[in-house]
Amino acid sequence: MKPADAAELTGWGAGTVVAGLGITVIALRLLRQRGLAFQVAVVAVVPGVTALLGAWLGARAMFFSDHDQTALTVLLVAAGIVGVLGGALFARRVASAEAELDRIQRERAVEDGRRELMAWVSHDLRTPLAGICAMSEALADGVVREPDDVARYHRQLRIEAERLGTLVEDLFALGKADHRLVTASLDRIALDDLVSDAIAGLAPVAESRGVRLIGTRTETSIELDAAAPELLRALRNVLENAIRHTPTNGRVVVETTRNEHHALVVVRDQGGGIDPGHLDRVFEPGFRGDAARTPGYAGGGLGLAIARGVVDAHHGVISIANVDDGAEVIIELPLPVGGA
Repeated sequence: MKPADAAELTGWGAGTVVAGLGITVIALRLLRQRGLAFQVAVVAVVPGVTALLGAWLGARAMFFSDHDQTALTVLLVAAGIVGVLGGALFARRVASAEAELDRIQRERAVEDGRRELMAWVSHDLRTPLAGICAMSEALADGVVREPDDVARYHRQLRIEAERLGTLVEDLFALGKADHRLVTASLDRIALDDLVSDAIAGLAPVAESRGVRLIGTRTETSIELDAAAPELLRALRNVLENAIRHTPTNGRVVVETTRNEHHALVVVRDQGGGIDPGHLDRVFEPGFRGDAARTPGYAGGGLGLAIARGVVDAHHGVISIANVDDGAEVIIELPLPVGGA
């Protein structure tokens, strides 16, 4: 081979390698967010197409017959098509395997969450049940006879029964908090009135804990299409959580506002904030980030999970973040089409 031909072939080969590597790296970077299947397709197709291109360029340098070059071009194009189809098929199988793995992981996460929830709920059910059984047996066996003691036991029995009933209601609400059940009957409601009802209902609770519950609004009227009872429960759950974690002489501020497409309810407390490692878990059923919870608390760690389920069912978004000396929960709910 003449030195000039060798140099030309070497140049074409080196250029092909550089171009192939460059295209592969650039494509992988652009597709790094598109999943493993796209990256596999790039790795499978680009090198093959690059090799075929190098063969075609080399043939142009070596072959003199137009017929031979045409024949080789046809063969290389056919081989390229087969390579591309093979790479696409392989990528599709990888995508299917990736989707199946994601499904298995989601199912495993759901199952782990269900087991964890059942463990928490079982513990919370046993506590009031044990108290009810012990006190009822004491009354039935005549162990407690003094009128004052009997009255105290009756009061405690009622308290424990209420705790048990609240937990059962929370479990029912959590199971009901899906799109089909919550939005089965939507009505046009005034968000400000709903927030006012939630504040009024929890004002005695806040007062008993020495917490100021303050409501503000930046709009005179915000109307929504919503299931009022379920949305009211979600708001109450968020407010109860804020009140419970706010110290005496602290305050909880509730603000209603809106932007172009959403109505917003913002709840800020002064509870010192949340461990950053727990922010992603506060809406999980049964999660309790605070080990030293208020004694006698009747819930099972389901309040915020119910709130998220109700908001999701209304095609809204609920989020939480640390601000200043507390936490801020933002509920975004879509406004009716055409405005409110």
